[in-house]
Amino acid sequence: MASTLLKACFEQADAERIKSFLTLLKSWLGRRDQPLLYQVTLQAYGTFFESRGTSGEKAIVYLKPELEHAIEKCVSDSVNSRWETLYSALQTFSKICHIFPSLALGSDYAKLWASVRQCLSYPHAWVKLLSAKLFESFLTDVTRANAKQEQIVLPLKGSNGLFLDRREVMKATKATLGCLKVPCIPEDLASQGARNLVLLGRIMGRSSLQWESANQMATAGAAHDDKDEDEAQSSEDLQEFEPRTGLDFLFQQASEIVRCGPLTKNVWALLPINAALQVTRALCNNLPTPAIAGSIETILLSLHNLTDPSIPAPFSADEEFSSAYKSLVSEASDIMNLLQQKLGTTAYVSKISKVREGVKARREDRRVKRRIEAVTEPEKVGKLKKRKGEKKKEKRKEKSAGHRSARRGW
Repeated sequence: MASTLLKACFEQADAERIKSFLTLLKSWLGRRDQPLLYQVTLQAYGTFFESRGTSGEKAIVYLKPELEHAIEKCVSDSVNSRWETLYSALQTFSKICHIFPSLALGSDYAKLWASVRQCLSYPHAWVKLLSAKLFESFLTDVTRANAKQEQIVLPLKGSNGLFLDRREVMKATKATLGCLKVPCIPEDLASQGARNLVLLGRIMGRSSLQWESANQMATAGAAHDDKDEDEAQSSEDLQEFEPRTGLDFLFQQASEIVRCGPLTKNVWALLPINAALQVTRALCNNLPTPAIAGSIETILLSLHNLTDPSIPAPFSADEEFSSAYKSLVSEASDIMNLLQQKLGTTAYVSKISKVREGVKARREDRRVKRRIEAVTEPEKVGKLKKRKGEKKKEKRKEKSAGHRSARRGW
């Protein structure tokens, strides 16, 4: 309501009153020691640009350094900073990008865009979502400006002089993937993250970007050593795979998200998996076969684990969860069919056979390891067996509760 009233005041004010308003707002920008006033001032500037349109361009000159300061300060100290101030700064910058795209996407704003990219790692979900939307506008501009080139070379120049270099692509990819690995991610953030990863993946695929390090991610198995036997069978240990290109790294990380499975038996826990599958499908559909050839086995391994009938689906009394999980299995099957059409039947059968053989070999290795441990470490095996029995008991209780609720019509 206050924003609506302020917007009406800006719209009806004459030139003299607008000048008075801006003078007052400019003086408030110097009150950094009063965070609430500083936040309201940033919001007021956003309302001003929204109401006055392109006629308010002059105010950006002294607002830009304040936006840079506010975003950098909050990002550098995410524990003690106020997320509201950062969110207000991003909102104002978002309105500037909408009203003055040629200005906001210019080379003078490179520092500010780097800070926006850093906001993808900020703890608060609202900040992540808004920064992801802003970064999508940047990626879209760069992609459109270089759309006519089949093979591109980094750094890429946008339509108004802003560059996207190799390091920014890598940092943005890792930060966006980090957003998808947060438990209970909001649906809109998962969707936005998937769209950004598709844009980044296309850029990496067309530029053949080489990844900076040979070992960019830890194995997923180390984080899940205490899982029971059934879960160990349904989540295969990650292959030792060294990313060669940025696209390899992206597919590897998406595969890890799919293979780790849902952290809880809640439908929200399936959102990262769905986002990873959407990214995989879009890139496999849009990129040429040579660009994804090096990652085919990595992609197929995660899809095989999701569609393998010998691996039991996670049980939940929640029908919405069960339905959503079946949709993921169906999506994985569609991607496998897409890859078969793209590679050809002979090449596809060769790849999927190799993946299945690898899965079978790793399962046999684990069986041998468990037999050895049963003799050498009986106490450890006893504890694991006891814990497995407790989990089975919990699952039976959950099933009984679900059936009881169904009988009672709940």
